[in-house]
Order: sequence, then C-alpha cells, then structure tokens
Amino acid sequence: MSGESQRLYVNSYSLPADWQIEQADIVSSPLSLTTLETDLEQSLRAPLASLPLTELCGATTSVVIACDQWPTDAVRQIMLRKVLAQLEQAGVDPSRITVLVASAMRDPLTPRQRAAQRTTHMSEFGGAQMIQHDPDDKRILDDLGNVEGVPLAIHYLAVEADLLIALFAAPLEADLSYVGGCAAIAYGLAGQDTQRELHTTRFYDDQLEAQPADRPLRQYVMQEGARRAGLVFAVGALVDASGCAIAVKAGEPTAVEYALSQIALGAYGATVEAPRYDVLLAQPEGSATGGGTLFDAGLAAIRQGLPSRSVLAPGGVLVLPIRHQDVQTEAVRTFYETLSWADSPEVLVQRLRGNSLRDGEIQAYLIGHLAQRYRIILAGPQQRGPAFRGYFLYAPSMRDTAELAENFVSKYPRALVVRRALTTLPVYSEMRFALDALRNGHATPGRWN
Repeated sequence: MSGESQRLYVNSYSLPADWQIEQADIVSSPLSLTTLETDLEQSLRAPLASLPLTELCGATTSVVIACDQWPTDAVRQIMLRKVLAQLEQAGVDPSRITVLVASAMRDPLTPRQRAAQRTTHMSEFGGAQMIQHDPDDKRILDDLGNVEGVPLAIHYLAVEADLLIALFAAPLEADLSYVGGCAAIAYGLAGQDTQRELHTTRFYDDQLEAQPADRPLRQYVMQEGARRAGLVFAVGALVDASGCAIAVKAGEPTAVEYALSQIALGAYGATVEAPRYDVLLAQPEGSATGGGTLFDAGLAAIRQGLPSRSVLAPGGVLVLPIRHQDVQTEAVRTFYETLSWADSPEVLVQRLRGNSLRDGEIQAYLIGHLAQRYRIILAGPQQRGPAFRGYFLYAPSMRDTAELAENFVSKYPRALVVRRALTTLPVYSEMRFALDALRNGHATPGRWN
C-alpha cells in the first residue's frame, strides 16, 4: 500500500486513522437483588396482559411451574419463591404444585454458558415437588399434533395441569425464541423428536433474509406449542454475563417476552450514525486490543453479519481479531470438523441444508452463508498456514488487514468498530426511532388468538 509506513494506528488491533471510523459500545447496569425482589413483586401485582396469579388459581388447582433450568442461582430462586408465595396466598395446596425442570436449553448463537449445578433441595421451596424432564422418555409425553411440520409432544404434567406457568432467566443477548417462556414449554418440555426437528436448518434460514417475516418460524412454533400445552402465565428475567438481573417481567407469555426483548435491545443495542458500513471490526469481549478464539469469532461474525439485523453492507468486510486457541469442547470440535467437510461455503451449505444440526454445525452452517455475502478476515499472527481458506481470508497484522480490506472496498472506507461484539448489536439511528415508537405504544406485539 502506498504510504503505508506513514499511516497511523492507535494500536496493533486498530484500523487506520485515515479511515472514517465510528465505534459502537454499550455498558449495562444490573439490578441489585433487592431491586429484583421489589420489581418482581410489582410485576406480579400488575402483570402484563393478564390477571394476577392469585386470581388464576385456588385451593384445588393443580399447578405446574416449568423452570428453564434448576433454580440454583439467586435470580431463579427469588423468582420461584415469589411465585410460590403467590400460589400460597391463593390457597393452592402445596401437594398440587410441581416444579418441572426443562431439559437443556440455550441459544446456540450466544457465548458458551456454564451449566447450573443441581444443589437445590425441595425443602427450600415449600415442599413443592421438583422433577427433571427427560426428553428420551416417550411414556411421559402427550401428543399435541403437528405445528408447521414439527411433531409436538410435551410432558403430560404440563399439558394436564390446571395452571401452567413458565419461569426463565435469559442471557441479555439471547434470542427468547430459544430460551424464553414459550421455549421452556415447547422445546424444554418436549420429546426428542420435537427437539430434533426444531434444530433443522429451516429454523435458521429466516435469519438470513434481509427483510425477515413479522414472526420468525421458530418464534411461531414456540408460541403455538406453548399455547396448545396451556401456558397462560410467565415470569422472566434478563441476566448479564455474571448472572445479575437486568430486568424482570410477569404476565401473559408473549407480552412478557416482547417487553423483555425491547428492554434487551435498549441495553445491548448501540446506536450508530450510518445505515451501512464498508468494514466492521468485531472486537472480542472485555478487550480493546487483544483477540478472541476462532469459535467465538464465528459467533461474533454471525451476530454482526446476519442480514436480518446487520449494518454491514453486502459485499463488505468483516474483521475478526484472533489471538487465543479454543477450548476443545464438543461444539468447538464439531464446528471445525463441519467446516472441513467442504472446501467452499457453497458446498457446505448445500450438504447441511435440510438436516437437523448439532451445536457447532449450526454455527458452521451460518458461517457458510455469511462467507458468501461478506469478506471475512481473521487478523492475527498465529494464522500463518491456516485451514478453511474457502471461508476466511487471513492477515498477520492489522496493517495487512487494512490493505486487504481496501482491495474489496474503497480506499478510505466507512468503518465501524464494535466492542464486545458478542453482546453488542449496532442499530442505525432511524431504526432506533422506529423501535422507540414501538415502546411508546404506537405499535403492539402479536398476541395469541
């Protein structure tokens, strides 16, 4: 590059100073546990689009609380105790209350999460019976028909309950169609066949559309499945990376998920000035100068590059700093193995399309799509002699990255640096105004009929 030696860089992981550079960053403030209790009590007294729990049940009501995972953390424990207190106030016989814990749930497009340890004793929750759902046990499933080609079979205790309540605590950046209240029922309490079908590629394809449908396929199936099972009330919280609560809501399930999703976007959505950028540098979590792992870089690429929400221009350059080696989990190994199946993203996507995908395959499938839409550059000195050249370009330094990027975009491109790229979503300012209109009541979320 002519004059490269005179170009200025702030540090070894920054873009050239003569580019048009903007930064996107957010910092969220967690609620204290005391505030969580106060906010939850208020939400339970005046739930969204629903009567209070005390008016939905009585002494002879059989109640199932579907919990997204074992309530061993402070947030879920507080939520469960408050719900049980409401049921006690309504006079529900404790022997008629069951806490039904969902099978493993997570959003595959969020950073890896630590599994909750099962240490809670039933006596800590007023003697309520606690049961772990087993998706492989077909004897406990009720057939609820077919939803968009998904054979819906859900735990009979949930289906036969007089009152079905969902309780969940979702990562701030997660998609609630994976980990929200409806998903706790339609996926977390479902059988293996149902869960397997919900991992087929068609449930990820609508994220690859520039103008997605009003209600994505997965969200529709989750909501319809939960409705058929009888879900009428949900209590949900948003939590940050340390597990602290950001917000909590209670009420009608879709209203709760909608309200939390808007709060989440306000927390992780970073307003930017332009609708499109030529280059997007996705920095890893908690670091302004270092790099991440290739697997987490792939998650960042998916988060920043999905056409349904990306500010990166078609044909633009996505830069991912890589510094560390991945911990060899099953998902990471599957990711690398899947990318190695084919030497081009086109072939990979063709081979995976229509299949039920495991963690690792999901990320590889979406990377295969993104590699056909953008130039993805992995920046870092450890990338000499890399594999997967059909999917990524490689540069040993940010200077080489800038030179490579300028081969595909303009000489002085408009660039966006996204800090904490796994948990930050750039939002164009005009889109922010539209979202504010939604929050202010000029539009309303979908409801069950």
